[in-house]
Amino acid sequence: MPLGIMIRKITDNSFNFILIQIIGLWTGWFLGIERVAVPLISGQSFGVTSYIYILSFISAFGISKSISNGIVGRLSDKGGRKKYILLGWIIGTPVPFIFLFSTSWLDIVVLNFVIGASQAFTWTMAITATVDLSKKEYRGLSVGINEAIGYIGEGTAAFITAYLSTIVGLKLSIFLFSLSTVLVSLLVVKFLVKDTRTLAYHEEYGSNEIELSDNTAQKYCKQQRINYAIISQSGFFEKFGDVLMWGLFPIMLFTRGYGIVEISIFVAIYQFLWGIPQIFTGNLSDRFGRGDIIFSGMIILSVSLIIPFYSINFWWILLCSCLAGIGMSLLYPTLIAASNDISRPTHRGKSMGGYRFWRDLGYALGGVLIGYIALIYGIRGAFFIVAIIIFISSLVFISFFKTVNNETALK
Repeated sequence: MPLGIMIRKITDNSFNFILIQIIGLWTGWFLGIERVAVPLISGQSFGVTSYIYILSFISAFGISKSISNGIVGRLSDKGGRKKYILLGWIIGTPVPFIFLFSTSWLDIVVLNFVIGASQAFTWTMAITATVDLSKKEYRGLSVGINEAIGYIGEGTAAFITAYLSTIVGLKLSIFLFSLSTVLVSLLVVKFLVKDTRTLAYHEEYGSNEIELSDNTAQKYCKQQRINYAIISQSGFFEKFGDVLMWGLFPIMLFTRGYGIVEISIFVAIYQFLWGIPQIFTGNLSDRFGRGDIIFSGMIILSVSLIIPFYSINFWWILLCSCLAGIGMSLLYPTLIAASNDISRPTHRGKSMGGYRFWRDLGYALGGVLIGYIALIYGIRGAFFIVAIIIFISSLVFISFFKTVNNETALK
C-alpha cells in the first residue's frame, strides 16, 4: 500500500501527522549520535574501564527519562502536546556543547541525564500526538510508523556520525550533527506543528461506548489493571536487552578486534531491524491482538542475547543484531499500543507516560545491575543471564495478560 494512502487511512489530518513523524526521525537522530560513540570513548578518551561506570551513562539516561515520562504524561493531558515537544528540544539545546567540551566521564553522565529528559518530552509527546491523530482501529500501525521512523533515525545517526568521525573527528562530528538537529526541530515545532490534545477530548466525549453493569465493569477494570502491570514489567525487562546492546555490545566487539565502522554497521542493523518492521508489527497487533506478538518478541529477544555467549564470530554477531532488532520491533509498538488500549482518551498522556516511566526505569536499574553482572561474569556472561531474565519475564506475561475490551467483557 502506498504510504500516502496508508496515512490517509490512519488519520484525517495528514499534514500534522507527517510533521510529527519527521520530529520522530530527528528525535531518533538526537539519541542515535551516541549509540556507538559514547561506549567507545569511555575507554579511549576518559580511561573508564569498569563496566559499572561505563553503564552509569545509561542509568543516568534511564533515571532522567523515566521520571520525565511520568511528569510530562500527566502535564500533557491538561496542557497539550506541542508545548512539551518544544520544551524537550529546548532542554536538549545544551547537549552538543556539553559533548564537545566534555573533559571527564562525569560530563558524559550529565549529558545523558539531559538527553533523557529531552527524549521523554519530545518522543513521548510525539507518540501521544500520533495516537491522538490516528483512528482507533489503526493505533498499532500509527505507533509502529512513529517508532519505525525514530529508530531509522537512530540507525542512520550512528552510521553517519561514525563515518563523519573519520573525517573531522568523533567529537566535532557529533557536535555539528546534533546542533543542526536541535535548531531545525525547534523551528519546525514552533511554527508548523499543531497541538492535538483536543482530539483526545473529542474522541472521549463523542464516543458511544457500551455501558457495563457494575459487576462486569469491576471485573473489566481489575483485568485492565493487571494488564497494565504486566505490560509495564515487560517493558522494564525489555530494556535490559537494550542496555547490553547499547552499552556493552560495542565494547565487546571492539576488544575482540572489530573496527568502529564494522561496529557501527552491527549497531545500525540492530536499529534498522528494530525500526523498519514496526510498521508491519504494529499493524499486525491491530489485526490479531497484542498478546501473542508481545510474547513472540520477548522470546526472540531472549534467544538473540544467548548468541554472544556462544560465539562472537562475524556471522553469529550479525545474527544476534538481526534477531535482537526483530524482537524489539515486535515488542515496541505493541506494548505502547497495549498501554493505550487500557486508557481513556483524556488520560492518554498519563497512561503512556506511566508505561514509559516503568519501561525506561529498566535503563536506570538495568545499567547498575548489568554492570555488576558483567563485572563478575564478564560481558558474555551478562548476555546469558539477561537472556534468562527476559525469558522468565515472557512467561509472566503469557501467564497473566488477557486481551479484554468492553465487548469481550460482556461475554
